[in-house]
Amino acid sequence: MVIFDEITIFILQTLKYITYLSELLPFFVCLIFLKRIVSREKKVFFIYTILIAILIIVGFSLLYIYKSRENYYLVVRVYNVIEYTLLTYFFSFYINNKFAKKLLLISTIGYFLFCLYSFLKENIPAMPFIPLSVEHILLINRLNY
Repeated sequence: MVIFDEITIFILQTLKYITYLSELLPFFVCLIFLKRIVSREKKVFFIYTILIAILIIVGFSLLYIYKSRENYYLVVRVYNVIEYTLLTYFFSFYINNKFAKKLLLISTIGYFLFCLYSFLKENIPAMPFIPLSVEHILLINRLNY
């Protein structure tokens, strides 16, 4: 077991809070430039930032205020599904190949079913590392188009 001194623990806590704040930063930037959000792509991104901000605040509250790790893991799973769905929808605006666009949008159904299966298969609530890894692999794969 690794024992950290007080300064290291303080640095780790600070980095953890910075991580949460960096997730909220796009939402605040969108609020500043709210009048410039007129295109469909920007509206989808703004909805994405709103939902992510809400889930970050709920997750932070559950983990640090209410000390409910199980509910936090559930919020992380919902976060993963919403993030993948909105990012694939956002990327679909920039893909010209119709087959790739349909494949991208259909993959959201497959990803949702995979996340649901992963959730139901878990005996003990845990961090969803496998669905998160699958999300990253699918998004990187789709960016190649």
